[in-house]
Amino acid sequence: MEFKLILTFISGLIVAYVTFWNAERKISIENITKERAKWRDKVRELALEIHKAIVAGDKPKLSELKNQFRLHLNPTDKEDMNILKLVDANTDDKETQADQFATCVSFLLKHDWERAKLESKPLFKRLKFLHSKESETTDSDKIVIKLLYKIFYHPKRIRCLDESENS
Repeated sequence: MEFKLILTFISGLIVAYVTFWNAERKISIENITKERAKWRDKVRELALEIHKAIVAGDKPKLSELKNQFRLHLNPTDKEDMNILKLVDANTDDKETQADQFATCVSFLLKHDWERAKLESKPLFKRLKFLHSKESETTDSDKIVIKLLYKIFYHPKRIRCLDESENS
């Protein structure tokens, strides 16, 4: 009789934990997804303004917009920094510069959208072997992060510029 009581108690604890974990995950996903959607909208707005300023050659406005845009990017991400370099590029062909900028921003937004879709799925659907696309890799020295990158799929970000174009 005591064994059944202990087993029932343990089962109740497990059910409570799983229910709590699912509720927390749902709230977290909803909040993060909403904030990411706001972030993508803001990036689109700023990118459009920057595109207009590049084409118009309005350097003071471009400088102000670049600083605003920088606050929405990851300062440690090489691709994000390449986008900022495109804003400053000194070229005579402003239309090409603006198009390259727009392309890089669209790749950034697509990558974030793919990540948001993936992160809203259940954990088992994020396993690497379930995806046919190539997964992102990591340069991290941390063993746990390397292991997670080996097990779980991470959408690969398309590189918008060749290194030779960026110099």
